Amino acid sequence: IVSRGDAADGMYFIASGEVEVEIPDNPVRLSEGDFFGEIALITHEARRTATVVATRPTDLLVLSAPDFRRLMAQSPDLDHAVRETAAQRMDERKSGN
Repeated sequence: IVSRGDAADGMYFIASGEVEVEIPDNPVRLSEGDFFGEIALITHEARRTATVVATRPTDLLVLSAPDFRRLMAQSPDLDHAVRETAAQRMDERKSGN
């Protein structure tokens, strides 16, 4: 779906299916209702920080970077929830959990 180092141009919501976020020594499985790709948008990284592959047929909804920024500005509660999830994921990567 995305490869580490790709340009970060949006985030993804899993409508159905399952993906694996390929983090060295700590791959993470995400499924329906989960999202990914937010870290690069929140941290203003120009590139993806991980490779993500579908582990079975998967339908995704894509939120472009400009729409992401607009939505976060309009919804402080959503902004807080997404940032909290991103911070938790970054902490888990650092600790290897």
